[in-house]
Amino acid sequence: MTLFALLSLTAAFAQEEEPRSAPAEEDESGAEITVEAQAPGARALDDPTSVTIIEVDERLSAAADLADVIETATGTTVVQLGGLGDLSAVSIRGSSLRQVQVFLDGVPLNPDGSAVVNLSELPLQAFSRVEVYRGNAPPVFAAAPMGGVINLVSQPGAPTPRARASVGSYGTLQGGASGGASAPRWGGQTDLWLIAEGMRTKGDFDAFSDNATPYNPLDDDLGPRLNNQKAQVMTHARARYIGASGRVTLVSSLLQRGEGLPGPVESPALRAGLDTTRHVGVLEAERCGELAIVQARAFRTDRVERFDDRDDELGSGGLHQQSAFATTGLLLHGAWAPAPWVNPSLTLSGRLDGVTQTDLTSGQADDPRRRLAGSAALALPMHLGEGVWELSPVLQGQALNSRGLGAVPVTELPIVEEGEHLLLAFTPRLGVSAQPTSWLALRANAGRFLRAPDFTELFGERGAIQGNPTLLPERGVQADLGARAQWSPAWGAVWLDAAGFINHAEDLIVLVQNAQRSSVPVNLGEARTLGAELALTLTVLDRLDSQTNLTWTRSESLVDRPELYKNQLPRVPVWELSQATSAQVVPALRLGHTWSYVDGNYWDATNFYEAAPRAIHGAFARVTAQSLSGELSVLNLTNRITQVVDRSPTDPNDDALVVAPMTDFVGYPLAGRTLMFTLRWAPQGPEETE
Repeated sequence: MTLFALLSLTAAFAQEEEPRSAPAEEDESGAEITVEAQAPGARALDDPTSVTIIEVDERLSAAADLADVIETATGTTVVQLGGLGDLSAVSIRGSSLRQVQVFLDGVPLNPDGSAVVNLSELPLQAFSRVEVYRGNAPPVFAAAPMGGVINLVSQPGAPTPRARASVGSYGTLQGGASGGASAPRWGGQTDLWLIAEGMRTKGDFDAFSDNATPYNPLDDDLGPRLNNQKAQVMTHARARYIGASGRVTLVSSLLQRGEGLPGPVESPALRAGLDTTRHVGVLEAERCGELAIVQARAFRTDRVERFDDRDDELGSGGLHQQSAFATTGLLLHGAWAPAPWVNPSLTLSGRLDGVTQTDLTSGQADDPRRRLAGSAALALPMHLGEGVWELSPVLQGQALNSRGLGAVPVTELPIVEEGEHLLLAFTPRLGVSAQPTSWLALRANAGRFLRAPDFTELFGERGAIQGNPTLLPERGVQADLGARAQWSPAWGAVWLDAAGFINHAEDLIVLVQNAQRSSVPVNLGEARTLGAELALTLTVLDRLDSQTNLTWTRSESLVDRPELYKNQLPRVPVWELSQATSAQVVPALRLGHTWSYVDGNYWDATNFYEAAPRAIHGAFARVTAQSLSGELSVLNLTNRITQVVDRSPTDPNDDALVVAPMTDFVGYPLAGRTLMFTLRWAPQGPEETE
């Protein structure tokens, strides 16, 4: 959160089928999902949501991280600040990074878009699958994000023990181990599961720099990215009791991360750093009857960030600060199946968010700031026409009480005026699907969405962001129309998913940088995004798996200012294409290749500064011998680290081109070719999945 605030980047502009009876296998959102022998990226044919479900299994490279996997889902755009371990975040269908909510087993990591989730903090091997909801999401998440939802699902049972170790370029070391146990107890079954993952890297890949002198190519150089080291450890533990009619689950997830903050390549920071500690605790109880299911979940999330820029290398004003964020929440969910054709459900949630900031130089702490949030969602999925039609209306209301936010530092202006502490919003959604044949399903979704300004946007961070108590919530309307088709010939399986979408957003919140290098969040206005998505999944003879995704997006600012009106939204490319193929050549050898293409896009709202199109290749080869496997992976196979751009885009008389580093964010170059070697062990096969 702190790092994104300091970058001062302008962030541009599904309803579940409830079980008719207690399900044998559920995801953490409560939606019944079949995962056995599932093709990559596949989902239930008649699912009315626009969702991609990605299994974490042998088809993925051992070097792949969570950002790599999410990028293979159609409609997603992943932005990064470097290489392995560096900050990465996701946009869905042209949304801002805060407009995507990320959940860990159904628990929000950034409730109501209160922060940008750093995907590199979440090791991929800790999860069994990744669910990417574009637009409408199941009501049990108790959320209405403008972009969508990403739900990370941990192992469903007590898996066999596994261990892995990796070594790679730029001093990168990774490792992890997991295991579990299960035994009958108290008339039911108990299981324990624990995974620990660690990573460290120097991150000193070669980066191109023009030394901030685009008119003088003689001082251009290629040098190591200094102060880019990262080290983190994550543990995720779960204890569960499963009885005849229900289960109780206790989860504890802990992250400890330390990193250097290298700053822009033209003006490097050599001493700035950030330490992060995050803990997520969950207690969940679920009871299943013949026709009903009831869930209760209590959770607590704590995140402490210690930011150190005492030398003012990042333009923070010499900030040395601790920010402690806390969320305590309760969710109740009940579903009933009174008849085979209707499955009503009710979801209630309440949450207390808080933050306390402390100046570590003086030891002075600000007054704690708190905000209450709640929601209620009534869903009424109906299966009509002997299962041909499914109608999924959701009536959802959201409430936000901001009385505990207090005043803006220094000015002491109230963040929320008296009498305006309570925000009520109605965010209904509707999903419709039809399956006229056994191989074809049609779907349509529409809904309203909302994101309130977060703590940082409202009261600021010392030196980096000035608070703006007059900010209005972001609001939006989304709709999509799509179709899925499946074909199961004797030689394999074919999945095709196509959709078109349109989003209209109002009162978008963006950061505008001022002359003092700090930023002010403002409501910039309206934006519209429309696009089309196409996903093709192939499985051939249970040996070859292929996933191809194509996204076309037309985004435009509707801000009533001549320099912004009808401009393409920052960091929203028109075309994106990803392709991943994995083949079991012989029982002991698996080969894989990935390719991603991102069209040229703009770094700024004025559309002056353009990033060139880029294509990135990756490959891996894995050899398996009984319980051991060894894999060599290559990221950015062609070592693409530079691009050719206009030298002076604001000068119409200057048509000269210059070389610049390949970046997602101005000044933060992407890593070049990266080699990783991974050794994995599992007693029943290196890639066995539950």
